[in-house]
Amino acid sequence: MSKKELQTIPAPAERARRRRQRRGMQRVTVPVSDSNLDVLIRKGYLAPEERGRHDAIKQVLEAFLSDSAHAYFLSRRARSASTGASRPRS
Repeated sequence: MSKKELQTIPAPAERARRRRQRRGMQRVTVPVSDSNLDVLIRKGYLAPEERGRHDAIKQVLEAFLSDSAHAYFLSRRARSASTGASRPRS
């Protein structure tokens, strides 16, 4: 990024961009429908009064994705243990 481009980016946004870059993360935009929000509320991830708060939805989606990935990997590990298959290398 050129010096001129950096001057047009607000300092907090630039700090956040550098932090994501250091952590190997990227920022993405994900459309979330009202029915998706209803599911997150029903599952207890999101309080009904927070359904319009973008920062709350962001945190909830991070928690939901983390929990879902964790459950998926635990179920794979349990399946491979019950079949006697060796555990995949990480």
